[in-house]
Amino acid sequence: TTSEVAISRGLHVRGYDLNPAMLLVARARTLATDAAADIPTLVERIAATYERLSQKADKSARSKTKDPLEQWLQPGTARKFRILEHSVTVAVRNRKTSTTKPIWRRVAQVPRVEALLYVALFRTLRHFISTFQSSNPTWVKVSDGDTRIWLPSGRLFNRFKTEAALLIETVSSEHKHIP
Repeated sequence: TTSEVAISRGLHVRGYDLNPAMLLVARARTLATDAAADIPTLVERIAATYERLSQKADKSARSKTKDPLEQWLQPGTARKFRILEHSVTVAVRNRKTSTTKPIWRRVAQVPRVEALLYVALFRTLRHFISTFQSSNPTWVKVSDGDTRIWLPSGRLFNRFKTEAALLIETVSSEHKHIP
């Protein structure tokens, strides 16, 4: 909130947080107000990339490394989610990604529109794993293994699209103008 208000007043900001996810949220909140108009086109590009990469992944060998998302998602669904995540980065940068450095290690270089789309990814995941919500809303229980979630690609992408649309609406309806 502090960063958002400062930037809306034309000040330069340098923010810090222990949680790298919150740094992405802060970058998303400081997205230029008029940038919201470009996001639907990006979502279309993400859809095309997601479709293409999903088909390629179906034919390629499976990774032997266990993904942390498999605490809640079936392995195939975790792969679909990672493909969606990769599709966001490819679509925003309009090229194949060349870095293997995780996003939390390069938050300061992440374009604000990509940060907003990452927030849509966070919200998408949170929506589907809500059954693992604990009494503390900031904590999420880990699956016992038998109750991990399986989702078809279309349902996963449609939820992402819904979350992106909600964020676009929020950015567009802001009273403060972010330059």
